[in-house]
Amino acid sequence: MNRPVYTWTVYRIDDTGNVFVVKGELGQDEAEKLVQLYEARGHKQMYWAERTAKPETAVDTPSP
Repeated sequence: MNRPVYTWTVYRIDDTGNVFVVKGELGQDEAEKLVQLYEARGHKQMYWAERTAKPETAVDTPSP
């Protein structure tokens, strides 16, 4: 059975509701640190990190 491989993506939403990818292909720790870095700058935008599945790079897991 295949299970998806996950990376993390950092997003921001501006004050008019537009959503942008800040950076993708990150590990969870790296993504969370990047969110903290941008939030510490005091911008009006909101930043967050989401787990992103990469189904094209699925990993085989043995079946019981």
